[in-house]
Amino acid sequence: MDAKILLIDQSGYPYKWVGFERAAYYLFKDAVSWVPTESSYLVQGGVNAITQQRSQLRIPAILAIKNAKAGSTYVGDKRKSSRAVFRRDSNLCAYCGNSFHDSQLTLDHVIPSSRGGDNSWKNLISACFPCNNRKGSRTPDEAGMPLRFKPFVPTKAQYLNFTQPVKLDCQAEWISKFI
Repeated sequence: MDAKILLIDQSGYPYKWVGFERAAYYLFKDAVSWVPTESSYLVQGGVNAITQQRSQLRIPAILAIKNAKAGSTYVGDKRKSSRAVFRRDSNLCAYCGNSFHDSQLTLDHVIPSSRGGDNSWKNLISACFPCNNRKGSRTPDEAGMPLRFKPFVPTKAQYLNFTQPVKLDCQAEWISKFI
C-alpha cells in the first residue's frame, strides 16, 4: 500500500510522511499531541490463537507529534531527486512546455555542470529528451531556448505534496493550507 500518514509539528506545519508501523509506534509511545482529523486507516494485524479474532488498529491520517519541529520551511538540497524535480515542475519540459511521463523526461542543468553549474533546486529543471539534446552544454540563452518557468526551491509543504501522490482528501487539504 502506498498510503502514508502525514506527520505535522505542534503548530500544525507539515513535517513528513511515515508508514503505518512508524505511526503506530508514535501512538503507542504517547508521542501524539493532537489529531486534526477523523479520517483514518484501518490496519489489520495477526489472528489471536486463543480468540481467533484479527487485531485491528485505526491510525489517523494526520498526527501532530510532540516535540516535533518542522524546522526550515524550505527543503534542503539533499532531498532532491529526478522524480522530485519532475513533480515540482508538474512533469512539464521547461523548454517546450509539453507534459511528459517521468520516463520521457531528463534532469537538466540550466547552467551546465561542465561550466560549473551546481545540483541545486534553482539550477535543475525537467526537460524532454529532444529539448535536452538540442540545448546540449549551452545555457538556455546561448541555445535560444528560454525557460518557460523559473526553477525554485520548494517549501517543505510543496515537497510533501508532490512526493506523495497517494493522499486522502484531508491530507491534501491540510498541506494546501501551507502552500
